[in-house]
Amino acid sequence: MLFAVPCLLAAQGGRYYFIEFTTADSPKGREAVTAGGTLTIAPGACAVVSRAARNAEAAKPVSPKLTCTQDGAGRLTMDSPSGMGGTLKLAMGEGNKAIVGSGSKPGAHTFFVAITAPDAGATAPVATNGLYHAAWLQVQPLAPRGLTSGLASFPFAERRMGELATLVSHSTEFDDVARRATFPLPKVEISPAGAGTISFAPPGLEIPLRGTREIMFSPDGSYFLAWSTAAGPRDILVGLRADPDASASSWMGSFAIAELTASVPYELNAKPAALSSAFGTARNAGGGFLELEESLWDGKTATNLVTRNAYRVGSDGSSMLGATVVPNQTNLGIGGGTPTFNGVLIGPLNVLSLDHGIFFGVRLSQEVPPVPAALTATHADGSPVEASKPARFGESISIAVPNYKAGPTRVMIDGVDAPSKPGSPLTVTVPKLKRAGNVPLAVSAPGLVHDVTDLPVQP
Repeated sequence: MLFAVPCLLAAQGGRYYFIEFTTADSPKGREAVTAGGTLTIAPGACAVVSRAARNAEAAKPVSPKLTCTQDGAGRLTMDSPSGMGGTLKLAMGEGNKAIVGSGSKPGAHTFFVAITAPDAGATAPVATNGLYHAAWLQVQPLAPRGLTSGLASFPFAERRMGELATLVSHSTEFDDVARRATFPLPKVEISPAGAGTISFAPPGLEIPLRGTREIMFSPDGSYFLAWSTAAGPRDILVGLRADPDASASSWMGSFAIAELTASVPYELNAKPAALSSAFGTARNAGGGFLELEESLWDGKTATNLVTRNAYRVGSDGSSMLGATVVPNQTNLGIGGGTPTFNGVLIGPLNVLSLDHGIFFGVRLSQEVPPVPAALTATHADGSPVEASKPARFGESISIAVPNYKAGPTRVMIDGVDAPSKPGSPLTVTVPKLKRAGNVPLAVSAPGLVHDVTDLPVQP
């Protein structure tokens, strides 16, 4: 559920560049479609001029029947510009500079980002000075496991002699081990309208990010979107100019966030990657944790998800967001101006990473919304489970779950299924764990998942 944040979208509208990435199940297999172009928003109406590239084919003009609705809270409901993603739910960021959202058509997942576009008759060049971070996701069409995720970092202007771009990525096409590579800076050619091309490493360099893509910039150069339009694999890049003063406090507030993720089973006779997409609100109140309240879509059903993710903002730019964070590793970019963030799913360097994906968040408000109600655990005598009195293996504890309605329920403690008896509160038996200390507790039921990361357990 998104927190309502006032916005002047319905009154202002505007012209935007956009990209859409959709994967959809079909009799031929899992299809991959990218689309890009111009989105014009006016009160009560939306218009799109776009092209779409389906599977390994080059991009072609598309003219989908497009309907959209807007409200004063800065949200839109709009048909997929590619015609493959069904209906999209979108949110406008603070200052109306960016839009983010996703779709939940049965059997399909859609990731959508739009940024303000320069005026059609613009003549002044777009300012692109600074360091950029670009989240990159590539899919091999009709390949059940063909995935690559990466975060590229490079300057576009004021370059120094010998300066290189960097890429931290992992690919199922190789061995899915996360690695860092350096390569020559990409060549960018753009018109005053903010559109053009970006060309990465030349053939022969052993890095996954190669070739030319179409690119679109916001008027002030804060954001760019790039996508593959030629025949071949489908991919997108969502870039932002890095905030040189990024810190835990520089991007506090409430953010709209969209994600497209895939988990690849590590098996000899591997199954297809399991895709999911999510859309909701990220709450950063400082303290090293980002609270996420999202609607998670697995292709068939939607589940409300409330989780806490740790983050680290390194002074060297090696920022990271995820269930756990490690030193000197980066999967997160933080933008200045109107704060935004982007990133990919990737693990520590030189380690097998089975999760792929891309995410993008735009701030809705500097005001931090309330934290969602957490789970609480108590012993049989009614006393709270806490560090001074932890739960013990084999003990029955009670868990109070906000908005819980008795039904099929699964409880996991540190990733281990815990026997439970549905009710209000839940009665749960602490299973045998491999470790003690503060471990994550998760309770899932139809339409509900709540996570807590601080259940103290003692052998």
